[in-house]
Amino acid sequence: MASFKNAFNRRDGYGWMAVFLHWLLVLLVFGMIAGGKYSASLDDKIPWLIGFHKQAGIAVFALMAFRLLWRIFNASPAAPPGQSWTVTVSAFIVHWLLYILVLLQAATGVFMSHLSGRDVEFLGAKLPSFEEQGGQLLEWIPAIPSLTSFLFGEAAEAGEKMRALHTVLGDAVIALIALHVLAALLGNFFFGRDTLRRMSFAR
Repeated sequence: MASFKNAFNRRDGYGWMAVFLHWLLVLLVFGMIAGGKYSASLDDKIPWLIGFHKQAGIAVFALMAFRLLWRIFNASPAAPPGQSWTVTVSAFIVHWLLYILVLLQAATGVFMSHLSGRDVEFLGAKLPSFEEQGGQLLEWIPAIPSLTSFLFGEAAEAGEKMRALHTVLGDAVIALIALHVLAALLGNFFFGRDTLRRMSFAR
């Protein structure tokens, strides 16, 4: 069993905690996105699929929040040798955008349900209502009214407005993930930066 000391990052690579959180979140986020996109394409919704999507979203929010704290209080490894500062800064920006957008994406899913009058449960426990927080988020983002008008018309309710935001954030997360994967593959196979090994248990 890996020792807790090895959970922390080293100068030449990530500890097992960061690696574990990374791949667990990969599985959950891909499952959540696939389930959400498939469910949205159906005229007749599948209750268990919607339930899975919601529970996966809550799990992603909790794990991403923990991962964010872990990154803040646990120094990241040094950049691979030969990597330019522009690549390092770009990777930093993409990582933090992913953290923020994934957290917002999960939160807006809960807000959307509550603003539409639906409860949200996680492992059998009902979450407290976040209807007020969802309404405040809509007021803080000026683009939402025009976006909602374009997607749903002028008379859209608060739940539909939050659905618009949830959809846009989901597409932004997909785009960032694609960029992140492309950069990792290019760095590993074309520039010899050993990118994949750094985020692997088998180092």
